[in-house]
Amino acid sequence: MTRECSIVLVAAVLGLVGACNRADLLNEPGDPCRSLRTPCLDDSRSLRCIDEAWAEVDCAEVCGDLAPGVVSEGCEEDACVCSPPEGGCTPGAAVCEDAETLRWCTNSWAWSTDPCAGLCAEIPPQSESHGCFPATEEFDLDHCFCTIEGTECNDEDVSFCVEQAAISECADGFWRTIDCVEACGQEEAICRPGEADGAGCDC
Repeated sequence: MTRECSIVLVAAVLGLVGACNRADLLNEPGDPCRSLRTPCLDDSRSLRCIDEAWAEVDCAEVCGDLAPGVVSEGCEEDACVCSPPEGGCTPGAAVCEDAETLRWCTNSWAWSTDPCAGLCAEIPPQSESHGCFPATEEFDLDHCFCTIEGTECNDEDVSFCVEQAAISECADGFWRTIDCVEACGQEEAICRPGEADGAGCDC
């Protein structure tokens, strides 16, 4: 490598280092947001991107705005940590009360207990409940199992894929689910509505 090339390379590297250092400096209230991180200022305050600029926020206020009774545990790992109110919960938590009922945490940080039949009915077309099931490797929370199988439909309703290798189609006024592997009689098959073979399966 010539001396001229070495000088250019060193200058380029120094320029990159300088750019990184300048980016690190854009971490003060009022600076433009240049990161997805919301860095902690100390153990009780954080930065938040508001109107494309960093603003200082108090974690106690952040948590308090989520729901009544939610309290702050401080700022850790670039985030305000909030704890639920007494008798409350953290949104996303869920547990089966029995085989047909789910107890789940709402966005208000409060528990709600509902029959799976009612919860499934609110998410058509998968509106038929098969009950409440414990967490598995695929679903890391207790959950209601909702399905379209056996629910009413119109013959003009369009078939759709429910899994990579399974399709739901309307037949005689009710939805039925077809396993493409079984329909094709082979180990590899995928759902592809509109295909002539395998009732909407690409064999």
